[in-house]
Amino acid sequence: MTQQHQPEAPEPLAKKRKLETAEDATDNKGAQTIPMYPAREKENPNLYLETVHRELLEPDAARLCSVTLADTNVYACLSCGEYLQGRGKATPAYAHSLDTDHRLFLRTTDSVIYVLPEGSLCKSLLLHDIKQAYNPFYSQTDLNGLDTLELHETRPGIYHGPGLIPIHKLGRDGALNAIFHALSHVRILRSKLLQLPNDRDYYAGLPPLLQELSLLFRKLWRRGLRNHVSAVQAAARMSHTSLGVFAQEKKLVPALVLAFLLDTLHRQLGGSRTKPAPISMDTADEKIELPRCAKHTIISTGMQGVLLIQTQKIQELTDAQAPQLRFRDDPNAEATLVPYKILALTLPPIPVFAGGDPGAVSAQLCVTLTTLLERYSGNQFEQLGNTRRRYKLLFLPEKTLIFSIQRTVEGEAHRNRVIVQLPITIDMSPLLVKPQGPALFDLFTVIMQDPLTDDWFAYTKRMVGTQARWFKVCAGMEARQVPASELFVGEANIAFYERQTS
Repeated sequence: MTQQHQPEAPEPLAKKRKLETAEDATDNKGAQTIPMYPAREKENPNLYLETVHRELLEPDAARLCSVTLADTNVYACLSCGEYLQGRGKATPAYAHSLDTDHRLFLRTTDSVIYVLPEGSLCKSLLLHDIKQAYNPFYSQTDLNGLDTLELHETRPGIYHGPGLIPIHKLGRDGALNAIFHALSHVRILRSKLLQLPNDRDYYAGLPPLLQELSLLFRKLWRRGLRNHVSAVQAAARMSHTSLGVFAQEKKLVPALVLAFLLDTLHRQLGGSRTKPAPISMDTADEKIELPRCAKHTIISTGMQGVLLIQTQKIQELTDAQAPQLRFRDDPNAEATLVPYKILALTLPPIPVFAGGDPGAVSAQLCVTLTTLLERYSGNQFEQLGNTRRRYKLLFLPEKTLIFSIQRTVEGEAHRNRVIVQLPITIDMSPLLVKPQGPALFDLFTVIMQDPLTDDWFAYTKRMVGTQARWFKVCAGMEARQVPASELFVGEANIAFYERQTS
């Protein structure tokens, strides 16, 4: 009788200790410290809750370590609100827990709470409001009701609420404040950035500028009464990304900053550049398709249109019998399809008055937005050196249309202060080469400049009950309700329009 083979008993699995990540186990000098055991969850998740002081927490402050001034791997002490780096044995947060007997520390990147110096996790449900304050989370249901959230009137005419939280003043004139506020009201961009942290693995691999703007937008639209929001880190990331060109301490041109942010966000969201495409003049008036883009984003699909630019050279002719200089148009004109995210509008020149101030004279003039848009009707030529151009509007953005009004010209000392009358609703179909029904856009945000102080501010539209009201948001100041008539007497620089949906 054959002996049956007995199966061998499985060997016990070796217990492996998962060491703490190198990022959390480094001190302020970057040296590797002694590894710790993995963070363990306490049997009682509500331990040390008596050490939490909500009145001392500052979720909207700049998240920099108070010891090393580093902005990576930063934790917030829930007892005193101080920001400290790391949780390893040689880090400021670990030393702070030993010196002050403060136990609970929140990691600012994902709101995970640790108990120091033990290094265990704290998953108490009673701290959910603090986690939401440091890293607001938005579901699709929350996004659908953002524009109808209730606003609080703290004083007569002064409102506070989601989307109207003031930002600490950045730079000399608050240009960045106005741009950040305006972009936070662009619905398609706001919805995208608010939902980025929902996929934590994807969010962790995003560029720092995209993460900071996402955090800033989430704080601006957070519920509850907050005094101010800090955007210092977002401004610093933008300065670093632009190699110092758009540093907050410089005098910035909002239109250039806005163009840089839109292009950068498009690339960092995974989009590719849409290059201008030359076409034949024979097909310029026929059916033209949008230039191909390898990878689209919400910016290229919802905030980008296409222009047809026709360029014609001017030739110099000399008559042999009568030597007089003459000019004629080159019959071989060139046509190019150029994508745009911002439509630049040129103001009429300032009239010359003897002994008058050009700035004061231009402030008395007024022009309509429809008149400025004639530049893109294809009927006006602009001469640049020995060439002249005309522009035709082929395609409009699907969601958001942005106009930039050029008030300063290089080489001129005075700013063109001609007042532009912005319609609340505008139909862009008459400017299209082949319109297909009405193309109605509604005004929702305007960036203006104060003629006396040169400070920048933003006007934005919000729904209060069933009525649309306008609010003026200045740098570091609370939002003030204003009549819509103020939009027609200020120096508008950038106007944001949103396409009406049927």
